[in-house]
Amino acid sequence: MVPPSRLRRIKLAALGLIAACGAMWWLWAGGAPDVPTVAARPPRDVPLADVAPWGANFFLEEEVEAWNAEHTVEWAQAAGIRWAKQHFRWYEIERAPGDFRWPKYDGIVDLYRDHGIEVIARLDFPGEWIEPADWVPAEKRGPPANTPPGDFGDYARWVRATVEHFKGRVRFYQIWNEPNLFYEWGWNPQHPVDPDEYADLLEAAADAARAADPNVVILTAPLAINNETVDLQGNMSDLDYLRGMYQAGAADHFDVLSVNAFGIDRPPADPPAPDRLNFRRVELQHEIMRDAGDECTPVWAAEYGWNAAPAGLLSMWGRVSAGDQATYTVGGVSFARANWPWAGVLSIWYFRNPRHARDDAVYYFHMVDEAFNRERVYAAVQAAAAPPAVAGPGEWAERSGPVRLADLDEWTWAWDGTAAERSQRRRCLTGDCCRAPEAFAADYGYIASDVPGARLAFRFDGPSLAVRAKTLSQAAALNAEVNGDSDVIALKASDGWRWLTVADGLPDGTHELDLAVGRAGGRVAIDGFRVGSGASTDPRRPWLWLLGAAAALLGGILVFDVRQVSSRVRL
Repeated sequence: MVPPSRLRRIKLAALGLIAACGAMWWLWAGGAPDVPTVAARPPRDVPLADVAPWGANFFLEEEVEAWNAEHTVEWAQAAGIRWAKQHFRWYEIERAPGDFRWPKYDGIVDLYRDHGIEVIARLDFPGEWIEPADWVPAEKRGPPANTPPGDFGDYARWVRATVEHFKGRVRFYQIWNEPNLFYEWGWNPQHPVDPDEYADLLEAAADAARAADPNVVILTAPLAINNETVDLQGNMSDLDYLRGMYQAGAADHFDVLSVNAFGIDRPPADPPAPDRLNFRRVELQHEIMRDAGDECTPVWAAEYGWNAAPAGLLSMWGRVSAGDQATYTVGGVSFARANWPWAGVLSIWYFRNPRHARDDAVYYFHMVDEAFNRERVYAAVQAAAAPPAVAGPGEWAERSGPVRLADLDEWTWAWDGTAAERSQRRRCLTGDCCRAPEAFAADYGYIASDVPGARLAFRFDGPSLAVRAKTLSQAAALNAEVNGDSDVIALKASDGWRWLTVADGLPDGTHELDLAVGRAGGRVAIDGFRVGSGASTDPRRPWLWLLGAAAALLGGILVFDVRQVSSRVRL
């Protein structure tokens, strides 16, 4: 006969085991609560500022042989270059009204993307068939001169056609180049450059581009750094011109302010001053942005670097030694990342140009020469940029340096919110202006994919990791693997943006996340990563350990008692 006390203990142990297992399932299925932000690296809320900073200017449109273009991009990838500023010549693409010739530039764009390099397209240089502005001299009509059209609608129409054609492959567009110089704005010193005129061109182009692709990113033309006034030969100081652009209402029509960041003959840390041309002159432009209430707009350097021309060769950019060119180029990027939370990509001027002559000082900016000899600046950039970046404790945006997409074509990079919403938010004057409301991606940007198996990697150093994610359609999942341990992250269609724990309690050292879109379907969006520091950041962990121990104990008791009862019944 089985004692009643043992039967009661079996019943209580079974109920306790069911309750413990149910509680563990409830805790785990509910998802981790928000992981607290660590102080080591505060979030960079300025859109498109927390990105991989290493870019360069390229001239693949000048290449005659495909092998040279391929070799150039291969060497750029090996150096850690993540962005290509590439000229798109209007006169080459649209040979006559509506006669678009895309194949050459299709090949250029695909070559970059095949090597994991994003494209920034510079759009200018109209053809002879475009009626120029009425102040343009007759001898400056068409290439090689870069003259604004008389009807800005012609330019806007071409911009729209270009954005429509490259939608999904090119997202970043620079509108014109250095319009504060008379030879980029009509070649007529009797018609001084005018920021109002450029603001009108920018508005027409931005409206056309955004109509073609709401996820497009509009970059202003960079301004040539100088201290001239229009009464000299029609040029204008970059600082005065930028003030004029804001007074003309240009702020609503761009997403990124492009600048030229040449160091001239001074080191990166040389302090800025209105009468001084150096790398940190960028800070003076940012002060103008702040005074205009536009401090939440990012700044990217369209042309950046130091010239290493030999002594005796006239150089408007000053000169430094080849060793200083290498040291300063890497040092300037480091200075920007440490001191300018509003700065994004710095595109080195330039990677390689097959046509520049050695008796022209511009030749001595190159990282790789026409015969593919690498300069010291190439080696310095490669040492700094090529090793995979490692994220320390703090928040990291979805396209920050440590994030590496396996295939650019499997992911899209999109805005969250309309251009009007972003524009209004970025110029608020009080409160937490830059960070988007919780209903949006933190910096109004995210990456997304509906390709099953689309992958990204994220290298980090910390005991825990969370990802901010949601599904944009049906329920979906992410497959996460850290140090060989796999997990499935479920995303409900009813949920908005959520921080979801990927790993916790990791040992000291560097870890690698491999994140993939699940096979069940749905469009998954990623808004960034959060690396923890110190002790475990997931408050569920001790409860899961405690409930697990209780379940094991109750399970042991239940097994023992059932065996005892079975033996008595057999007797």
